Amino acid sequence: MSGAFPVINETTIAHTEKLASEARWKTKAGFDYLMKTENPNEHPKKPDEAKLADLKVPYVTQKAEHKAFLKGA
Repeated sequence: MSGAFPVINETTIAHTEKLASEARWKTKAGFDYLMKTENPNEHPKKPDEAKLADLKVPYVTQKAEHKAFLKGA
């Protein structure tokens, strides 16, 4: 009866599955992928500070300044 069932080493299978799982998210150097940025919640395409300052000024004000610039030039 014992010849009908293959010999399985459960410890080796569990160890192999654990290594395969870790290989998907862990590098050889350790946890290299985690915390690449100082703020992980920050959008990757966030505009720089100068552009954000321009966006805080209302469009009507920008338009009036542009007209005054064109008249003066």
